[in-house]
Formats: sequence, C-alpha cells, structure tokens
Amino acid sequence: MLNVYNQNGRLKEAKLLFDRAPMPDTVSWNSMITAYAQNGYFEDARLMFDGMRGRDLITWNLMITAFVRYLQFDLARKFFDRMPKRNEVAWNCLISTFAEAPGLRLEDSKALFDVMPSQNSLSWTRIFNAYAQAGHILGASAVFERMPLHDAVSSTAMITAFAQNGMDAQARRIFLAMEERDLIACNVMILLYARAGHLDQAKEMFDSTQGKAAGTWNALAKSFLQNAGKALFLFRMMNLVGVAPDRIAFATILAWCSHSGLVNEALTQFVSMRADFGLTPTREHYCCVVDILARSGQLDSAEEVTDKMPFAAHGATWGSLLAASTFYENDDLAARAAEKIVEFRPECGSPYVLVANLHAAGKRQDYI
Repeated sequence: MLNVYNQNGRLKEAKLLFDRAPMPDTVSWNSMITAYAQNGYFEDARLMFDGMRGRDLITWNLMITAFVRYLQFDLARKFFDRMPKRNEVAWNCLISTFAEAPGLRLEDSKALFDVMPSQNSLSWTRIFNAYAQAGHILGASAVFERMPLHDAVSSTAMITAFAQNGMDAQARRIFLAMEERDLIACNVMILLYARAGHLDQAKEMFDSTQGKAAGTWNALAKSFLQNAGKALFLFRMMNLVGVAPDRIAFATILAWCSHSGLVNEALTQFVSMRADFGLTPTREHYCCVVDILARSGQLDSAEEVTDKMPFAAHGATWGSLLAASTFYENDDLAARAAEKIVEFRPECGSPYVLVANLHAAGKRQDYI
C-alpha cells in the first residue's frame, strides 16, 4: 500500500501509513526516500536517510542519485566516500555524474574510473561516452583502444565520434574491424562516404545494408542533394518497399526541391506529410516552403505562409524573404523583412542599410 501511495504522489498518506508502522523495514524506508526524492522533496529525503538505521546499498545509491538529480555533485561525492561498501551501481553512477556535471569534470570521472575495483562493460561505456560527448575525441579513442571488449554499441559510438570530427580514415578502420555491424554504424558510413563525394561507395553501402530503416534511406538521400531526379526516385522507392518517410526525410526532399526549383513537387510533399503519413510539419518544413516560394518569386504566398505558420518565424526565414524581395524588387516586403531581421539580430548592419537606402530613394517614407 505504501508503494501505491508513493507512486501516485500521495506522500502525506504514505507518510502517515509509514509512521503507524511499529517497525518499518528497510524496503519501507527506501520507498519513502525514493518518493520524496522523485517528487522534489530533497530535504525530506535526506532527513529520512539521516533517521534510518540499517541502511543498505540501495539506500546509499538512492541518496547519491538524489544528489545528482538536484545537481549536488560534491555532496554526491561525499556520500560516496562515506559508503561502508560500494557496488558497481554506485561507481558507475558517480562516474557518469562527474562526466555530465557543469564544467565537464572529466578528470574527476577518469580518476574514479581508474581506482574502480572491478570495471565492467557499463563502466567502460560510461567513461568512453563521457569523453566522446565532451568532444575529447583523442581521449575517447584512448579509452576505446583500452576496452577489453568492443561491442556494436561502443564501436558505433566511436565511428560516430570520428565521423563527426572529420576523421574519416579512423572511422572506416573501426567500421571494417566490426564483427557485427548495426544499422546506425552503416548509416554513419553512408553519410561519411557521401560527404567525401564517394557516392558509389555510399550507394554500395546502402545496397548491402540489411533491414534498412528510414534513417538508412535518409542517409543515402542526403548524398543526392544536387540531383533531384535521383532523390525523388529514391524517395518514391522508399514508399514502395514499405518504409514510411519520417520528418527528416521530408525535410531532405523539401531541400532538394528548393535547390532544383520544383515548387509544385515541394508543395505536394508538404501536404502529403500530414494527409498521407500523419506527420505534423515542424518549423523547419514550413521554413523550407517559405524559401521555395520566395525563390520562385511567389512573394505574397511566401509571406502568407510565414505569417500563418504555427511557429514564430526566425531570422533565417525573414532572411530568405529579404533576399528574394530584393532580387524581385519588392521594396515593401524587403523593408518588412529587414525590420524583422533587426528584431532578431540588432547587431546586424545590412538591414539598416537597406531600409535607409529605400527611405533615401523615397520608396519607404513611412519607415525609420
């Protein structure tokens, strides 16, 4: 019953029930500490801990987790040091804590890892991820090379880190050494080959990938950004084989259409998102449509979409309108777009210059 109250946030009833128990057991104490910590009553959780006798490893781990939740990293370390006995959960929790703490206390995390009595696969993964996510690629690579076992997860993470930092040769070396390659690793390599201009290798990797998902199709699709014909063919093939396009796929195809001037195709795909696939367009999709309309000279329609889309247009959207209205000599829209850009980037001087020039030419007497 105590757990039922706690799981439903009824802490007062839970505490009354707890207080009525003549001798609450360890499970009951831990349940109350968990409930207080998870519902934001950190001090109450700590008071429960201080008043508890016969604390077990679960109790200590609960408090360390609570300190981490409330960003009390130094207190988490003090509690860790006070623990009469530590298990792998406590070690791994604190290693992750320091790795993710503000200021990226990687050295503290690494020091804990080095003195950990028994490093398991989770510990290696945590310290590796700490370096990779912080952008310390050489540190991540050094940890990866020391790992006793390279599974698909760690290898894929290392490939991704190398690829994101332009270290293509190193990424390819890890990929070729993998005994079992997962879908994410294959997707990363497709993108890597495409970015390097090796489209044949990207296509070969795509063809050899088993169990293709939307991410695999998207990876190859991005390599065809300059070839709308191939891109649209790939997009339609994706539907034919039963892989439903996701929002990333639609963002990619709208970008193709924009680069190739395929206005009607873009509008058809934009409508299809919701009508055929039940996907709600994001700000990125709306902004692509604005850019396509603006590039084609349909400035009134572009501004209408900007005004009516369910998101506040950002500076890049107004930038597209400014560029197009300047090209097509629509001075009124150019001035409105410049005004909006100034709101987003007051330090940017070019919109001021444009509006001043329009004013000087007598085309915007009501502005400035």
